[in-house]
Amino acid sequence: MGRSAYAFLSCCALVVASATAASCGQKSRDFGSSEAGEGGEAGRSRAEGGAAGESGEAGEAGSVSETGGQGGTVATGGAGGSGATGCSAITKPTNVTSKDFQCLDFDDGTLGSFASTASGGGNVESVTDLAFSTPRSVKVTIPNAASRASLTWTAVGSTQVTSVSVKAKINPAALGTLMPEWKTEIPLLCVHLGSATDCLDYDGKVLLLYLDYEGDSAMALKCPVSGNLAAGLWNDVELRITPAKVAELLIGGALKTSSCAEMHDADTSVTATVGLSGAANTSAWTVNYDDIVVAVTR
Repeated sequence: MGRSAYAFLSCCALVVASATAASCGQKSRDFGSSEAGEGGEAGRSRAEGGAAGESGEAGEAGSVSETGGQGGTVATGGAGGSGATGCSAITKPTNVTSKDFQCLDFDDGTLGSFASTASGGGNVESVTDLAFSTPRSVKVTIPNAASRASLTWTAVGSTQVTSVSVKAKINPAALGTLMPEWKTEIPLLCVHLGSATDCLDYDGKVLLLYLDYEGDSAMALKCPVSGNLAAGLWNDVELRITPAKVAELLIGGALKTSSCAEMHDADTSVTATVGLSGAANTSAWTVNYDDIVVAVTR
């Protein structure tokens, strides 16, 4: 009836646009910046203050000044001034236990505790030619509408899950200008919790949240997103499910959704999925992911 819990994702540039109004009904588809070196030395020498991005294209790029700027992180993944990058610069929230927290930056060449799944020619591979936190990211590719490739991680506990946050740096390849119009969406980032699968989807033009509930009174909701992802650049994305059962999407730390109420049954386990899953009338696509962080509260 609904998209499977493990079904997952496939612009020139992606266009910044608002999704259409939310619609609800019976389901019909399957489915940091860190401080520069001490004193003012960072301002006079990028080598001493951390690798500031050459162009400062991404918002995190550091400003170099005589008083000491911040080391930046740009599309090619410059390091922060403290030398800490990737998961070494990310701290577990105090209200989250170790077993309910995962950080994956791919920098050791492994997938950590995440499981990789690929079919229909889809592929997941660690690469060094593009990274947010050097030296590595993971490149996910689907060559056609029947392929899929994704990474998943499941947190299991003895008490009910109250909230979930999945963060990732996402760098989508541009889709060709002659690409045929998609008739459906490809999920990029999903949370499966208590008979519900909530996903950040892309329909070839705009982003939306697809909230799919497969329990009693099954239903699906498409919730509009007021922003988009920049092709060829690293986008800071977070999908979170709040204790009030509201799905929220943040891009660059800014909330891009409003009142996206979702449904899920009480559950003690939750699964996060990142990757791509082709769907009818969609195109081949490649997306790089880096610095994936999952945090679960109970």
